[in-house]
Amino acid sequence: MRELFQTNRDEFIKFINYLKDLIFIMEVISEREFRYLIVNDAAKEALNCSNMIGLKIEDVVSMQDAKFLIEKYREVIINKKENNFVARYQKDKYGETVLSPIFNEENDVVYIIGVTRDVTARHLYEEKIRHLAFYDSLTGLPNRELFNRDLNRAMENANRLKSKLALLYIDCDNLKPVNDQYGHDIGDQFLIEVAKRLHRSVRVNDSLARIGGDEFNILLTGINKNKDIIKIVNRIYSTMKRDWIYANIKVDIHISIGIAVFPTHAKDAHRLLKKADIALYKAKQCGRNCYCFSDS
Repeated sequence: MRELFQTNRDEFIKFINYLKDLIFIMEVISEREFRYLIVNDAAKEALNCSNMIGLKIEDVVSMQDAKFLIEKYREVIINKKENNFVARYQKDKYGETVLSPIFNEENDVVYIIGVTRDVTARHLYEEKIRHLAFYDSLTGLPNRELFNRDLNRAMENANRLKSKLALLYIDCDNLKPVNDQYGHDIGDQFLIEVAKRLHRSVRVNDSLARIGGDEFNILLTGINKNKDIIKIVNRIYSTMKRDWIYANIKVDIHISIGIAVFPTHAKDAHRLLKKADIALYKAKQCGRNCYCFSDS
């Protein structure tokens, strides 16, 4: 390969300029320094740099991108094997890059050849699949799966910091009457409005999810006393007081809330959810449109 660069350079460059993939050959200066030796036209156009030869990575891309790329090249040198990754190479384009080492007689990496292929369509499709797996399609909120992950992670952090969490289990009291009287399309709009108002009520670091039907979970972090919880619960009820008007239909929003505190009421996620669910049932029995804490 080294001889190719030296004796057939023009033919090689002419060949790679026919390709749509971004192709670049880097000379290894040190473990963290790399210089562009050969670059095809597709790469120059993508990086908006017509004369890259002799430049270093940090001369061509932003410092943030340079740090990321230099680390990827460094891994090739350290591991002495191919490295591949997917990253954004333009504002709205993603590429899959394969970095391959070229060795000298002493088995040192002296060049790295990189090929970046546009995978934007595939990347966006995979992102869409991931979003569908972890987010509710109606409200856009995290779903049960993602919320449970957040809950377990938050409980681990709370254990380490010796702090408390509050889990709110929320149910819409009057979704069924809305569905029965106005139809499920209006019922869906009703749920979207509830989700918006819940989102406005919680703090930035709290987690909100729709876990199914007309049920939502909220996880409050950094809780010291019950009055901290009650303050947020009162804020939630305050946002729900305003009448909801949609397509000339006026509906009151009523919700019931069950509350369980970690580690006071339970020390694992399953039991904490169960305790909050039981507290929600108690709130329903107390007349709905109110909140109750877990008994123990």
